[in-house]
Amino acid sequence: MGYIYWHLSDALKLQSWSDLHFESPELLILVVLLMPINWLLEAKKWQILTEKFKSMSLLKALRSVLVGVYFTMFTPNRIGEGIGRVQQLGPGEKTRGTYAFLVGSGAQILATLIFGLLGLIYFSLMTKETWTSPMLTIKLVLVIVLGIVLYTFPLQKTSQNLQNSNLKGWRAALSKRITSLQEYGSAIKAKVMAISFLRYVIFTLQFTLLIHAFTSVDLVETFLRISCLYLASTLIPTFALSEIGIREGVAIFLFSNTQVAVPEIFIATLGIWAINLLVPALLGAFFFVPKTSKIAS
Repeated sequence: MGYIYWHLSDALKLQSWSDLHFESPELLILVVLLMPINWLLEAKKWQILTEKFKSMSLLKALRSVLVGVYFTMFTPNRIGEGIGRVQQLGPGEKTRGTYAFLVGSGAQILATLIFGLLGLIYFSLMTKETWTSPMLTIKLVLVIVLGIVLYTFPLQKTSQNLQNSNLKGWRAALSKRITSLQEYGSAIKAKVMAISFLRYVIFTLQFTLLIHAFTSVDLVETFLRISCLYLASTLIPTFALSEIGIREGVAIFLFSNTQVAVPEIFIATLGIWAINLLVPALLGAFFFVPKTSKIAS
């Protein structure tokens, strides 16, 4: 927060907050309209991941996703998102629901890491900015390779091998537990990964357009710079509410050598947080409260 205050104080000597205005107000409207598409894609992903053990409409899947967003406001690194979704499932579905969430979340994290890697490579080769380094890029490549291996691991074959073995004791219990998990083939995982990549492009494009609404920028370079921002946000342990300070600080640092003014990047970062996280969380709270009230009665 001190880093943000220092930069905003310097900026206020040069530019008044009253001077801030949208050069393209229509882009703000487009950013807002893309928000439901973003979360409908996440709901579709959740529907696909749960369809073999629970039948739900897209709107019901969206409701579960929004409740998860509400939960994630108060948990580190958004683990509450899974808790909120699983809480909406019925008895006997929570183990499979947890695994379904891990598969979907893993795909989204992989998308974030891969686009972040593209950003690092671009700024290392094209601009040679000081915050990039070959060692950081190599480490990220290794993490991505490991993530892809884990994501594509054939759990179905492991389950079949355990079933075909004459197991007793804890091994039999492990076999039963793995068998009870939803087994996702390569086709479903590929579909989930494709949706994750599409969703990533949409919410990163939202951020890019919101900055562009303040001032004219290179859209590709801004998109890649934001990809580095999301990479940093993924690697830094935070609560969703505390992202207000951390993400703005990282954004100010990453855009320090660009034509985007500090107040502009601060407002854009805060705005995208409110549009893509705060508003859905409030909707999730609306859906969650009636259910808790019903249980209490």
